[in-house]
Amino acid sequence: MKEPSISVFSTDPRFMQVFVDNLAQYFPFQPIYRVDRLAKLFDGLSIDHQPQLIFVDFSKPNLLSRIHLLKLYQSFPEAELVVILEEENPGRIFEFIQAGASGYLLKGNWKEVLPTLLENIADQKTLISPKMSRYLIDWFKHKKDMVYN
Repeated sequence: MKEPSISVFSTDPRFMQVFVDNLAQYFPFQPIYRVDRLAKLFDGLSIDHQPQLIFVDFSKPNLLSRIHLLKLYQSFPEAELVVILEEENPGRIFEFIQAGASGYLLKGNWKEVLPTLLENIADQKTLISPKMSRYLIDWFKHKKDMVYN
C-alpha cells in the first residue's frame, strides 16, 4: 500500500526549502517529499507513495511544460495539482487548468495565499484571481459564440 503524501517539485533549492518549511506548518504529520529532478518526479512518485497534493514550480518555463503537468495528472488523477508561477499569465494558467491543475500560486505572494488555497482545496473549491476569472469568462463567451453562431 502506497503512503499518502505531499510532493513539491522545484529546481530552485532555496525556494523549495522555504516552501516546504511553510507547508509543514499546515501538515505536521504528513510526509512531504522534495523532488528536484524531472525523472524523479515521475518515477519516484509512482514507486514510493501516492501523492494527495502535488506542487510543481513552473517559474522556469523552459524546463517544464503543460505536457509534464498532463503526464502528472494522468499518473495521479486523484491528486490535487497546484502550479507555482513567477507571474500571473492567464493564458498559461488556463493551459495548466486544461492539463489538470487544481490551482496556482504566484512566487511573489504564495505565503499570504497558501492557507486560503489549502482550505479551498480541502473544501473542493478553487482559488482564482479576478484577472483569471475575467479571462475564463471571456474564453467561455467566445466558445459560446463559436458554438451558437
